[in-house]
Formats: sequence, C-alpha cells, structure tokens
Amino acid sequence: MTDTDIAIIGGGASGMMAAFSAASSENRPQVTVLEKMPRPCRKVIITGKGRCNYTNEKDWNAFSPHVRANSNLLRIAFMEFPPDKVIGFFKKNGVESITERGDRVFPASHKSMDIADALYSAAKRAGAEILTGRQVTGISKEGEIFMITLPGGQTLSAKRVIIATGGLSYPTTGSTGDGYDFASTLGLSLKPRFPSLTALVPAGYKQDRGNDGMHIDRSIPLSDTGHLLCGISLKNVGVRLMSGKQCLQEAMGDIDFTDGGIEGPIGFALSRTAVKTMTNGGKVSLEIDLKPGVAEDEYRQRVSGLWKDILSDSRSQGRGARTLASVLCGKLMPKELTAGFLRTTTGIIRQSQKGKESFDLGQFIQATRCWKIAIDGYVGYERCVITAGGVASDEVSPKTMEARKCKGLYLCGEVLDIDADTGGYNLQTAFSTGYLAGRHAAASLLDGESKSQAKSTNTR
Repeated sequence: MTDTDIAIIGGGASGMMAAFSAASSENRPQVTVLEKMPRPCRKVIITGKGRCNYTNEKDWNAFSPHVRANSNLLRIAFMEFPPDKVIGFFKKNGVESITERGDRVFPASHKSMDIADALYSAAKRAGAEILTGRQVTGISKEGEIFMITLPGGQTLSAKRVIIATGGLSYPTTGSTGDGYDFASTLGLSLKPRFPSLTALVPAGYKQDRGNDGMHIDRSIPLSDTGHLLCGISLKNVGVRLMSGKQCLQEAMGDIDFTDGGIEGPIGFALSRTAVKTMTNGGKVSLEIDLKPGVAEDEYRQRVSGLWKDILSDSRSQGRGARTLASVLCGKLMPKELTAGFLRTTTGIIRQSQKGKESFDLGQFIQATRCWKIAIDGYVGYERCVITAGGVASDEVSPKTMEARKCKGLYLCGEVLDIDADTGGYNLQTAFSTGYLAGRHAAASLLDGESKSQAKSTNTR
C-alpha cells in the first residue's frame, strides 16, 4: 500500500501545473505536492518585478529560436500546452491577460500573486494535496515504488514521482538545486549548470571583485564609475559580445545599468554566452553602438557639423575640451550618460606635456559607434533569472517527460537542461513541461493497472 499515487517534489510553476494536470486526469489519481517553503510559487511571485510575464504569444516557429538549449525536448510539450491554452487556463481561473511589446503576456491586474493564487487554487480544486514546509531530503526506488525521505526519518511512498524543484536561481525562494541531486541519485546524468539571464559586471564597476572567481556578488558596493552609470537605460543600441577579436553574439535593443551591472533585454540575452565563456576560462567584453540605425558616413558628417556649431558658438569661448566634449555628448546621447561614457572611454580627451587638454573628434566618433566595455564577471545564482544546464535532454522522453533510465520518474521545469530568453519563454516552458509530465504520470497509472489486470487474467 502506497501513501500516494503521484508525489510532486516542488511547488513552483511547473510543479503546480503538473499537480493540476495529474489530479484532473480521468482516473483521478491521488496527487501529493511536497513544497519545502511556507507557501508554493515563491519564485513566480517575484517574477517580472512582481508583474509576472507568464507566457509569450508567439507560435512555435517564432518561439523556438528563443529557447537557448534543447528546444527539441520542449517541442511536443509546447504543442500539447501552447501559450493560448496557458492564457485560457488562467482566464478560466479568474486571471485576465494583457499582451505587451514583444508578445509578452501579463496578468491584466499587473499582480504576479494572481498567477500564483490561480495555480494553487486550480491544483487544489482538481484534488491535489499540497503540503508546505515539507523538505525532501532523499529519494530511492524499491521495485516499482519510490521512497521519499522527509526530515525526522519520515518517509512517503509513491507509485510515480515528478521532480519539479527548479534550478539554483534565487535560492531564497527555495531553488537550491535539490532536484539535481535526486535525479543523479536515481541514475540520471547532468549537464554543467551556470547562471543565465544575469547581470554582466563591467570592469571597475564595483569597489572590488570579491574572491569568488568570475562570480561577483551583487551586494558589493559600486565604484565611482558604477555610480555614474547605475540607473541609466539605453534604448535601441547595437551590442556585440566579444572574446578577443571574435564576435560571439550580437543583438539590438535595450540595456540597463543597474546595481548589479549590465542587464535589460539585451544584456540578459548576451549573458548566457558570456557566462558560459567565462566559466570555461575565457574573457569577454561588450562593444556598444549608440547609433546603430545611422549609416557611418552620415553619422560622421552629422557629428562633425555639430562640433563645428559648438566651436563657433560664442558661449564656447574659454571653455575647456572636456566641457565642450560634454556638450557634444549631450546632443548625441542621454545627458546622464555623458560623465560615465567619458570616464570609461580612452583617447577622446588628450593631455599634452604641458597639461593642456584637447579633444579628438575622430576617437569620439569611433567610441560612440564602438563603446568598449570589458567585463569582469557576472552576478551569480542569487539574482539570475534562470539556471542553464541540468538533467540531460537525452535522459528524458520528450513525449512524456519520463526518465528513460528510471520508469515512473518524471521531470519538468528548470531542473531540465532547457533555458530560454527573457520575455515569458521560461515560464511557458515550465507550464508546458509540467502539464505534460502530470498528464502522462497519471496516464501511466492506468496503463499499469491494465497490464496488472491482464497479467492476473492470464494466470487464472
């Protein structure tokens, strides 16, 4: 006699969707969610700065290029539970949606709590038992039954198990990598894990680097340069991620300078490749084109004309080169960027042996089209959006989310080696894989009962 039919370890986005999917199946199995935190969906609540960009309306052909690893593992799950069904699920559970730029979908209330509450309520109404404050400390399999160890030597037996523990990002929400250990214990192999969608820290941006390799803690105070740049947002810039002279990746869009470093849609989009390169021992830098939409010759003529106008202005008389350079900067970029840009760019302001400063227009033009920023490191799991790596894709059936080497074990969400860009792609991945895992875990119980009955009939 088992304690439950299906045990789900982890009550985040994928786990709660798996609970709903399994519990609402035709055979109505007994479903038990084991969540270590005081309440489920802690990470969902802080997603999107409390607004929760919970999916993206793109179809598969437009969605899949935003999946940075193993889109093949996701495709069937996505087709089974695509964005329109996710939106419909939340609408049925009282959450209206709005769609913003880039096909990003948010709750119309702008409250992530509505998404978390809807997941919880739907799973409960379907019949799932949700136990909070229940940290799983170990798991084993005895025959066809899983034995789950809880604190104090307690155990829970289950016919099926779904690992939905998340990754390593935002450990304060309960994502501490437990699922990787459980999967490994049950014989599954893992891909190396590293932070993705995280802040890249420019050289000299922090007062010190800390002593944890390329990982630079977000809490380290900003330097003077960091203070000059922090809070600035740049719109529609072109950014190239470089390793030496090799361009690893390029993108165009918005970046933000924050207390962590360089973030925003484009900063995040480049961070995965950047972090992977750095963890493998490489060095990276960014080259930012502040005017990517203007042809080179046209831009040069425009800047030269502006500089002539500044020099001919009577108000420029007696002003130093640095002051005049600031005036020119103010005409070509956000004024708040001027001080930080000039501080981090060499060769624009030259100093003679006598200490007199001069302005190099050619260097200035070049720098605004290729602002070079060396990267010292990255913010780690404490504030990254998603964990890259995880349970290897070839260990899991894309049709069912069942482990190939351990029958009855299913996996979903961030614990898998699937990660995507920011913009609702990762939560959609969690919902799709959770839905598929729950449905097939429940269906497998029916298959098991049918086989058992057939075996019993044949032995009579």
